[in-house]
Amino acid sequence: MLHRSRFVVLGALACAVGCGGTGNVSGKVYLQDSPVSSGNLLFSQRGSNSVSVPIGADGSYHAENVPTGTVKVAVLPLSGGPQTDAKAAGMMKGMQKTVAKDQSAVGEIGAAAAKKKTAKFSIPDQYRDPEKSGITVSIGRGDNPPFDIKLK
Repeated sequence: MLHRSRFVVLGALACAVGCGGTGNVSGKVYLQDSPVSSGNLLFSQRGSNSVSVPIGADGSYHAENVPTGTVKVAVLPLSGGPQTDAKAAGMMKGMQKTVAKDQSAVGEIGAAAAKKKTAKFSIPDQYRDPEKSGITVSIGRGDNPPFDIKLK
């Protein structure tokens, strides 16, 4: 009888560590030390539901109800195109017109700074597939420590 109770306790303890449940994780996404300002993250684990969350303009994200355990992560561009959606593309076009008007007034230094603000980025293909990205995070139940993602 005593042996049987040990197995029940050990089984319950093992399940508490790795069986089911979800957790929350937040952080920032960077591409070559600059925040990724749009896109989505996909948290994927075999046998569990995947969780997709948007990346904020400052590179931040917050994912809730991510399956516990080791989870693979993909970084996806917005569905409107490889870098931007239609609304963002329109905004960029308007900004470029404004920059062109202001270039003569601000000189070369201001023009270089304005060009840097409107620069586009592209998420490398390898990060778009959770099986190939090489990005994994260990998720525990409840809130987890921040997890920043640094793409090269």
